[in-house]
Amino acid sequence: MGSGAEGVNPVRPARLLLVDDELPLLRLLERYLGRLGFEVQACSKAEEAWELFAAQPDAYPLVMVDLNLPGMSGEELLGKILGASRSARALVCSGYPVNPARFPETVQGRLSFLQKPFAPRMLAGMLRELLERQPEGAARAAAAGGLPQRKAD
Repeated sequence: MGSGAEGVNPVRPARLLLVDDELPLLRLLERYLGRLGFEVQACSKAEEAWELFAAQPDAYPLVMVDLNLPGMSGEELLGKILGASRSARALVCSGYPVNPARFPETVQGRLSFLQKPFAPRMLAGMLRELLERQPEGAARAAAAGGLPQRKAD
């Protein structure tokens, strides 16, 4: 993932929970997202990610989850996360086409989808779009310093 780090430009750090079982991709994404300004917590197992999220649901306003995970599926993990937090948003990644209708309508406004493989600029653009959405509670989190803010153009 070479260029494209200018895509989100957060002013202050934001936490992002990253979940993917492909370790080389997990490490690459962790570094790239760090360059975008995120404080990344990377997990290769959904169970580990759920333990971290459940302990501090307000600490992760954004999650990026691969759907194909061993053990607990990415879809099950997302169900738990979005059920536990009304303000969390998720970027769903998969190497296979994803039908958004498989997710409950009540959470669809907090989801974005990105098919693998993707270019860095696509990832940065999706994250920007997802962060700019303001679901219930997100505006309060941003005001409290929980979400990154774009620099004025």
